[in-house]
Amino acid sequence: MAWSVLCDYQPRFDILKKVVRAAFPKLPVFADTEDHRPGSFEVILHHKDEEFEIWSKLLTGEPADEMAAHSVAELVVDEIRRAKLCL
Repeated sequence: MAWSVLCDYQPRFDILKKVVRAAFPKLPVFADTEDHRPGSFEVILHHKDEEFEIWSKLLTGEPADEMAAHSVAELVVDEIRRAKLCL
């Protein structure tokens, strides 16, 4: 597998996966099973042995609502496109 996306924010992972897959159907999206920081949201694009952090934010309070999660997922897709790292 040449490219993949790793997300460590479990509560809204399903939304991120759906939005990224709609834009990039062949791009694997994985959930990180280890929590790095409580309340953190990091999305990393992997290419072979390299990592490209495309989104990182420390969230405070309750997990983001569904609409906010969709907005973040759209930003992630835009960042992948902007970096010209699409398949």
